[in-house]
Amino acid sequence: MKPLILAVFTGATLLSIPVSAQKKIEQPNFQSTLDSIYRVEAQVYQRWASAQGDSARTIAERACASTIERDQYRIRDLTARYGFPTYTMVGQTTSQRFGELVLRYNRLPELQQRLQRLMAKEIKKDNVDDMMFAILTDVIELGAGRPQVYGTQLAYQGDNAGLVAREPLLEPAKVNIRRATLGLAPLEGFLDDQKAKHKPTTK
Repeated sequence: MKPLILAVFTGATLLSIPVSAQKKIEQPNFQSTLDSIYRVEAQVYQRWASAQGDSARTIAERACASTIERDQYRIRDLTARYGFPTYTMVGQTTSQRFGELVLRYNRLPELQQRLQRLMAKEIKKDNVDDMMFAILTDVIELGAGRPQVYGTQLAYQGDNAGLVAREPLLEPAKVNIRRATLGLAPLEGFLDDQKAKHKPTTK
């Protein structure tokens, strides 16, 4: 079973803007800093994706690794000061982009775990993205060797079997109940949507 890199899902599965996201931003400086970090990482990843030749690609990969290594400690310090950047704090777009950043910082699982706990407190307020919370939860659980909870982490199974939830999955018969508590579509619909967007790559 070949895992499908999670980042491809984060842009297409975000929910509509709640009322709380339209309020005045409480921490504009924090927002500006996070937006800057996001832009720099996006540029680094773009250079890596467009690199031609083994030497150029190796250099770009090292630049990516170095940037992420630096940024994850910046994020650790920033969130220790401000907390999780919610919609009301930094706006919906920045908050969602922040979630994408955090998914890359698997060298600091304790940071991911702390931020996930902070997100959990904001879910019922519609002040953070439900799908991003589910994704981060599943990344943490699988990384710790435990079953994923919401089935957001997918994999290609076999040559023609298509896209499935990565195993192990906690109590598969109850996954849609858990997803519903976050306002997420049933897993079957999520899989169909992702199958339409992503196809296995062959080498």
